[in-house]
Amino acid sequence: MKAKEMEIIELSEEARTYLELHKPIIVGDWSASCWGRRFKISNHGIKLIAKEDEDLERIIFDVEKKTVSVRVNNPTLPENAPRTVDLSDAVDFFEELRKDIEKIMTGIGTFRSVTPNDDRTVFEVEKSEKPEIKDGMNIIPEGTKVVNNIAYKICTNIANIIIPNSVTEIGNGAFLHCTGLTNIVIPDSVTKIGDGAFDGCTGLTNIAIPNSVTEIGKAAFRGCTSLASVVIPDSVTKIDDAVFDGCTSLSCVIIPNSVTEIGMVAFRYCTSLINIVIPNSMTKIKCLAFDGCTSLTSIVIPDSVVKIGCHAFCNCTGLTSIVIPKSVKKIEEYAFYCCPNLTNIKVSEYNQKIDSRNNCNAIIETETNRLITGGTTTIIPNSVTEIGNHAFSHTGLKSIIIPQSVTEIGDSAFENCMNLTTVTIPNSVKKIGWNAFKDCTNLKSIIIPNSMTEIDCFTFENCTSLTSIVIPDSVKIIRTQAFDGCTNLTNIIIPNSVTEIGHAAFACTGLKRIVIPNSVTKIGSYAFDGCIDLKSIVIPDSVTEIEEYVLDGCDSLESIYCNVEDPKQIKIKRGAELWGHQATLYVPATKGVVAAYKRKTVWKKFAAIKPMEEYPKK
Repeated sequence: MKAKEMEIIELSEEARTYLELHKPIIVGDWSASCWGRRFKISNHGIKLIAKEDEDLERIIFDVEKKTVSVRVNNPTLPENAPRTVDLSDAVDFFEELRKDIEKIMTGIGTFRSVTPNDDRTVFEVEKSEKPEIKDGMNIIPEGTKVVNNIAYKICTNIANIIIPNSVTEIGNGAFLHCTGLTNIVIPDSVTKIGDGAFDGCTGLTNIAIPNSVTEIGKAAFRGCTSLASVVIPDSVTKIDDAVFDGCTSLSCVIIPNSVTEIGMVAFRYCTSLINIVIPNSMTKIKCLAFDGCTSLTSIVIPDSVVKIGCHAFCNCTGLTSIVIPKSVKKIEEYAFYCCPNLTNIKVSEYNQKIDSRNNCNAIIETETNRLITGGTTTIIPNSVTEIGNHAFSHTGLKSIIIPQSVTEIGDSAFENCMNLTTVTIPNSVKKIGWNAFKDCTNLKSIIIPNSMTEIDCFTFENCTSLTSIVIPDSVKIIRTQAFDGCTNLTNIIIPNSVTEIGHAAFACTGLKRIVIPNSVTKIGSYAFDGCIDLKSIVIPDSVTEIEEYVLDGCDSLESIYCNVEDPKQIKIKRGAELWGHQATLYVPATKGVVAAYKRKTVWKKFAAIKPMEEYPKK
């Protein structure tokens, strides 16, 4: 039967550019009848060949000619089975092409390997039979060299697999999500375990990795939630990214001296991991390597490690002690973030980059005197000049004295220190960063030093026990959500130095009465939103701008005293609402002022507008 040549379509410029930037790339990656297929794209195209009598299946895509065509020679397929692909939308190209290939392959069989054919990098697909599974067991045929990519993907009915000695490589995703797999023996002929080879094999309880294996790919055992122990052979030099990510039953891992690097999220969420010995060969611990290892209680880092990546031991809630050797030159931010039980921190006295001077139970950058990691029992030395970002965040700290040497407190420095009740901030501090004391739910009072010129965004947000705060007359700006959610803050005095109250600065507080000083020119949106106990507010004649929803949710508001004679002076966004309409608005008694306010859309909505006979004393 003569082959049918389908219509040739010209690629759009967008599609051509996209394909040129992403070659070679996986176009289709799926499974059928428990056997996977993979197709790759290159400069000249994709070629899929079924070597079966007269059957010929081909999809050719050509970047240089900007065309794609489909040819089929299979009398078993209906006339309209294969179709050309509309490539005007580059984003949808790959999914559409995958569907077309799947249609064309109907009735031909399943396909096993994809191998380079010639210098043009055209790929052939070799036909093979479906894997034979009997009584939950599969025996891979003798002579097989590679267990191909996604070969057994989602084969949930396989419990045991026997791999013959001829196999040298277990391909990417070979046993992906084989949730029924409980046992597998890897022969010592295997040298490589590919990316995601056993990803999601939730029933796998143990695995022996032979000494012949030199490479374990990314996410090779990710999500193997029943895997309890692993011995990594000394032929392996790197534990790649996410290899044991989410192995929640893994309690014991033996890492040999041959390993020099632990990749990103390598042991993330290994929640049963109690202890791990990091060998002397290790030079790098990458970001999130042990994130969420909640059962890990102590860490000894060997003298060979020079760098600890960001979030490396983040969320290790059971961690109580760490020892940093002299070799470490760099500890990135958040390395020990959210370790609330960390009480014992020690840095080698021979380390020239960082130290824990005076047995302070903290990590300090020697050159900058910046404290980068603190714990529950930290005492800040007098030589420290800066408390770094997240330095004490999520620790069990109860109280802290900040010495006169400190000039800056970084972003989120004490965020979520839920046991912190008291803190002393000296006049030497000139800057307190974003979120510095956010979610310190037991902090009852604080005195802001008179060296501060602004209270930054979210600084005291959700400090629900805060009842008293002193703002000095050096402060000019109270920024976004600075006191948002301080539900027990019933009274505050804003000094005459403040010129701007930011967005939601006092939202959802317990304030009952607020007097805005004569220095303020701008009140930000939602400034007092949700202050359900607020009964009165005084607006000075200095205000020139009020943003929307300033009094939204102030259901108890009774009186607003606005000292501005001309309502035109105050800029309010078109269509904006102040809310609090149930309140009485009091304005200056000067002739014509009440009438002027009643003519303005925003102001006339209040329950009543009356002249202010005298300044309120309550």
